[in-house]
Amino acid sequence: MDNGDIPIPDLLKFINEHGYNGPVRSDHAPAMYGEKRKEFSGSTSVGYDILGHIYSTGYIKGICDLENIILE
Repeated sequence: MDNGDIPIPDLLKFINEHGYNGPVRSDHAPAMYGEKRKEFSGSTSVGYDILGHIYSTGYIKGICDLENIILE
């Protein structure tokens, strides 16, 4: 989580400061324990199962709380 070119907290602060009010969602969320799909030949289905997205949403909401970014 948050190992891309732009740190997520910096991105969220930037879009908030510039008036963005559209949706924000995680993509390619981390695979959590037990998330596997047969169509991936037994490997973890990174990015598309519900537990990883729940984790990612909490991460984003936590950053917003810390930075006083209002989510609507």
